[in-house]
Amino acid sequence: MTWTARRFRISASLIALAAPGAAMAQENEADQGTEAASPQTGIGEIIVTAQKRSENLQKTPAAVTAVSGEQLVSSGVYNLAAAQELVPGARFHQEGNTTQVFLRGIGSNLDFANVEPSVSFNFNGVNIPREGTSVPLFDIASFEVLPGPQGTLYGRSAIGGTVNVGFRRPEFTDSGFAKLEVGNYDLIHGTVVANAALSDQIAIRLGADYTYRDGFMETGSDSKDDIAVRFGLLYEPSSSFSLYT
Repeated sequence: MTWTARRFRISASLIALAAPGAAMAQENEADQGTEAASPQTGIGEIIVTAQKRSENLQKTPAAVTAVSGEQLVSSGVYNLAAAQELVPGARFHQEGNTTQVFLRGIGSNLDFANVEPSVSFNFNGVNIPREGTSVPLFDIASFEVLPGPQGTLYGRSAIGGTVNVGFRRPEFTDSGFAKLEVGNYDLIHGTVVANAALSDQIAIRLGADYTYRDGFMETGSDSKDDIAVRFGLLYEPSSSFSLYT
């Protein structure tokens, strides 16, 4: 009786010691199953080219405001003047075919050809004069704003900062979309974009944008009747060579 009782107590003690480990293992397996079943949340990786190379926005040592093309469309932004609502500390004032760009209060309101702007403006990495900043913003891949002096990377006309606009490149697939917007003052705004793969190495992308609107003033000086057409060609014979124009 004594030996049987002692053996029973030893067996019970071993079971008690093993039970927490088994319970912990079951909890770990349950936690792993829950983590695998639950979707990953958080902000996805944002790639910018503010420093002339593609890198993660969180690892870029610069104050960059990056806006995606989808965000521009969802916010109803189709020109540079409307984009200032998405960029802190920016003022884009359109006058005729030019746009006065101010970043953190630094800019120039002199629209003379012999006066260089204080903020540079670039389309696909190519600097353009202020007379070209009034073009419609459609089929955009990225919109990046860098306030502060950027002369090292963007030259002498970037003492106040720079604005980089990247167009969507052709893709090796057949796709397209169309958008129509109407509003008050007889607003009609339409966009059509088509993409086609001509071969395994050549792809093209064609887009057109049209805007019509009566002016707020009786003289009609601020009315719009603009059309813009864009064509892109991508030649990619190998993974190490790509030509885009």
